[in-house]
Amino acid sequence: MPAFLAQKAASPAIMRVDGSGVFLQDKIVLGTGGVVANPQAADTLDFLIPAGFELCRLSSVNDDMDSGSALLYSVGYRPVRPSAGPAAVTDYFAAAGQTAFRAPGRVEYTFKPIKFEQDVYISVLIGTAAAGITGTAELFFIAEGNMVGVR
Repeated sequence: MPAFLAQKAASPAIMRVDGSGVFLQDKIVLGTGGVVANPQAADTLDFLIPAGFELCRLSSVNDDMDSGSALLYSVGYRPVRPSAGPAAVTDYFAAAGQTAFRAPGRVEYTFKPIKFEQDVYISVLIGTAAAGITGTAELFFIAEGNMVGVR
């Protein structure tokens, strides 16, 4: 099961000692010229959230990621280092069977704010692969919250 990392997944995040409100934004390019032409079932599309981040709002903006109507996915989180935790939750933000990425749009996720003590990925888990991606498709995630630091 390959995991495809967003462009800024290896970049350090800025954090002030007393915490501060921040926006984290990153994207994955799919299709022609992207990191993968068409993600398959069990692949993940991963966006880094640094340790000490209290996630309060999450949204995604996407191009058409399915030339047909087959794409199904869920959105959750998983640890960058599984031995450090936390346990992965594949559907914390959106349950399996989501279809919104089949057409261009924006999704606002509904959840209780959550603080991560370790680095995690916001992870899109592909359930059923798209029929195909025509050209290039970009998937952005925008995370809003506070950098409050680790305990």
